[in-house]
Amino acid sequence: EPATQLGRYMRQLSKKDEALKYFQESIDLSEKAGYLSGVGAGYLNMGTIYYEQARYEQAREYFERSLAACEKDNDKEGVALATGNIGITYEADGNYTRALDAYFQALKMNEEINYKQGMAYNFGAIAINYSKQGDHQKSIEFHQKALEIHRENDPYYVAVTQVNMGVAYRKMKEYARALEALNEALLTFQKMGSVGVQAHVFAGIAQVYLDQSDLSLAAAYFRRAQRARSKGDESGNASDLAHLSETYVKMGKADSALFFAKQGLIIAERITSVENMVSTSKALYEAYKLKGDRGNALLYYEKYVVNKDSIFNKEKNAKFRELQLKYEAEKKEQQIAGLNNEKALQESKFNNRVLLLSLSIAVTLAVITFLFITIRLNRRRQESERLLLNEQLRNKKMEAEKLHALDELKSRFFSNIAHEFRTP
Repeated sequence: EPATQLGRYMRQLSKKDEALKYFQESIDLSEKAGYLSGVGAGYLNMGTIYYEQARYEQAREYFERSLAACEKDNDKEGVALATGNIGITYEADGNYTRALDAYFQALKMNEEINYKQGMAYNFGAIAINYSKQGDHQKSIEFHQKALEIHRENDPYYVAVTQVNMGVAYRKMKEYARALEALNEALLTFQKMGSVGVQAHVFAGIAQVYLDQSDLSLAAAYFRRAQRARSKGDESGNASDLAHLSETYVKMGKADSALFFAKQGLIIAERITSVENMVSTSKALYEAYKLKGDRGNALLYYEKYVVNKDSIFNKEKNAKFRELQLKYEAEKKEQQIAGLNNEKALQESKFNNRVLLLSLSIAVTLAVITFLFITIRLNRRRQESERLLLNEQLRNKKMEAEKLHALDELKSRFFSNIAHEFRTP
């Protein structure tokens, strides 16, 4: 379909708004023709654009529309794909539990229709989810399952899986195996001429060298990653810049560290990527601290704390929403059941009271958490101001002492001259 092809072409050119217009046009045409498969594909493409822009709620909304169209069309492969993509948006929001549920649902659907390629994608997503939760051994197990399927007919995704395995091995501090997996993947991508994806491999190799304090090689590979990034991969660019800044701080090069961290923060704020705002504000704090600029160091340390706490609040809110959805689902089920007798009614009331109490506790905890964070930030700000004031007072005292010493020196000097004149 021309509109879909044009949308994909514009996406490759990083012209996201133009791509969205063409995808919407393809949806409108598909709806007029009663072509549900085209509707589902169009919504999926639009969701992907929003995901790339880190607009995860909008991405999830369009993936859910794709899911509805695919269910209506009885397209099980499309249902599995949309479900997996919904999981990816939950993971981006820090809700790993809901993401994992979605991945396993998608896996079950693909197993039912024996769609092996889809199963491999699901295994990979599950593996990455476990890695983010710190269970790297389980992550490797699911990567191996994905690798077995990809080896049959897809060398590109063999390399992608090797990259993800390399990341997991690095986190397990098995650096030799990490570099082996990453270099194998890099060789495959280079043979295939896949330039953009090589950036992820370079960044992975750089991380391994950074962990081992091989700073020159780490900086070189982060620069290669930055050059290989596509223009549309702004999140990746911000991440590379933050890591470059971190590397130069460890090398003792404050000006270079500041240069890269400032660029990274500009990108992170433009795409509202909180995760990258955390890493770049921390990098700026470290760079200004190295430079001896206490004022700016304290400023960016506060930004780092605020951004980090916002991620914490996001995770708490996700858990609260999960509890609320559970309550609503159980309440709906009870209404459908009808509650045929008084005993069932009393049990229902009791369960509702328990759930309402749980919600009240959750809200109370959220309020307490907010107050705790606010108090902590105020205390840190006061402490920062106190330290800065003490530093200024200390500097003034030292300056006064120097002036006093200089006055005494001048007095002794003029006294000696006077003595010389008196006693030739």
